[in-house]
Amino acid sequence: MSSQPPEYPPPEYPAPEYPPPAYSPPATRPMPPSPPVYPYQRFDGQRPSGTNGFAIAALVFSIIGGILFSIIFGVVALVQTRRTRQKGRRMAVSALVLSGVWIVVIAVLVTLGLQGRAERDPDTGAITNAGTLSAESLRVGDCVASASLGAVKRLPAVPCSTPHELEVVATLKYTQASFPGDDALKAEAVSRCKQALYDKPAALSKIQDMHLIYFRPTSRSWDIGDRHLTCAVLSDDQRTGSIYDGNETVPRALKVGDCVPTLATGSSVTEVTRISCAQPHRGEVYASLTFTGSAYPGDKQIIASSESRCDAALRHLALSSSTLRAMRVFWFRPTADAWAAGDRVLTCMLLSRTARTGAVASSAS
Repeated sequence: MSSQPPEYPPPEYPAPEYPPPAYSPPATRPMPPSPPVYPYQRFDGQRPSGTNGFAIAALVFSIIGGILFSIIFGVVALVQTRRTRQKGRRMAVSALVLSGVWIVVIAVLVTLGLQGRAERDPDTGAITNAGTLSAESLRVGDCVASASLGAVKRLPAVPCSTPHELEVVATLKYTQASFPGDDALKAEAVSRCKQALYDKPAALSKIQDMHLIYFRPTSRSWDIGDRHLTCAVLSDDQRTGSIYDGNETVPRALKVGDCVPTLATGSSVTEVTRISCAQPHRGEVYASLTFTGSAYPGDKQIIASSESRCDAALRHLALSSSTLRAMRVFWFRPTADAWAAGDRVLTCMLLSRTARTGAVASSAS
């Protein structure tokens, strides 16, 4: 019998079975998300140097009254300083506040100016309510309560029926393209205002003790287009009524067809009363003539010339002999003093012996 141990086959262990995985591993590793992109500039902790230029400009314009520019520049400065963080934000706010103050002040001044402006009659243009007017807006016949000599901007205009010191007699304009200088403007103003008062004369009793003055442009107002020349008469004290009120006038202002109630003869006549020829009167103008020449011809020569010229004008009228027998020729001619002042008018009249009504002649050729 053998002594070796028996041989056994090696043990067999079945391979363990596991369930398949429930997921598949990703093919690639996911990347982390990108940081967000912001639409504004990243602030790195350093403020831009300097003050915003628009803020400075806005403050300057708000101080000098340039409201439009100060508002525009102020708004731009606020937008820019918020984005760039420059200095000047307070300047821009101050400029906008100051601009608002300017707007309020201007609105108040305009309101007060409109409320204080003189009112005119829409039909006649005469001043009805007192108020202020600029010198260039004055019209012929306007009256001013008081006037200070020198540079003026606005004047206290009043109805002429109320107390006043000044009345406008002419409104003219300069025609020069460039400013001719103060002396030239003054000389032209004096000459043209004297002529204007001569062309539209008032009774001497109305303008006695009054002074002829004028308002003219300054060099500064000329640059902005002012060409107005306003002529006026100024009284030493306040008076009421216009210098053209009433029927009194100077003889040279009489026109053909005018009648006067009575005439003084044998002396110089400086003022006559003009009335309607339908009223009782003794004198009627039938011709208005003009002398020529620069030098006064002398009393004898001017008297002889007046007589011959008035007689020649009378012969052109178709008047009956009976009418002529009831009247005589009378004339107003300039004296030496009136000639020196520019008077060259010869006024021919028919003077009746008694008062009459109705016109005898209305024209003379």
